[in-house]
Amino acid sequence: MKKIDVGGTVEITGSGEGEEIDVGGKVDIGETLKLSGDLDVGGKVKVGEQLSAESISVGGSLYSKKAIAENRVEVGGSITTNEGVDARFAEIGKHGEVRGPIRAERVIVGKDAYVESIYGKDIVLRSGAYAENIYGENITLEPHCHVNGELQYTGELRISEKVTLNKTPQKVDALPP
Repeated sequence: MKKIDVGGTVEITGSGEGEEIDVGGKVDIGETLKLSGDLDVGGKVKVGEQLSAESISVGGSLYSKKAIAENRVEVGGSITTNEGVDARFAEIGKHGEVRGPIRAERVIVGKDAYVESIYGKDIVLRSGAYAENIYGENITLEPHCHVNGELQYTGELRISEKVTLNKTPQKVDALPP
């Protein structure tokens, strides 16, 4: 396939490979999906195995074993992965939820969103965001953020007022892989 542009639902029982997919509703792929271009879905994406694309933009929810984007991953609702999300830039929308690790150079976690573990160079948690663990070079926590587990950084840590940390942040020489 080269390009798929559908208003409703796309379903592939096996694997899919092509340039780009633009779907208003739902994408359901049984095995792997590999795109050289962009995946843009207004609703839900479910990929049984690995999803890889230049950029991934999902308005609702994304479920896959692993999601890899050469450039950016932007999800308005939720991401659920077993092996995580790898991208240059990842943005989770307001009230979003991420199950599984995020690994990206730059990560923005939207207002009142929840993430498990973040590994990145520049990480920003917007007001009210909640994270289990954060491992980054430069980290910014806006007001009312909460970090339940570890917070390790190698560069600069900026913490606003009314931030809750369950463990003392650690400045380290190297971050865990």
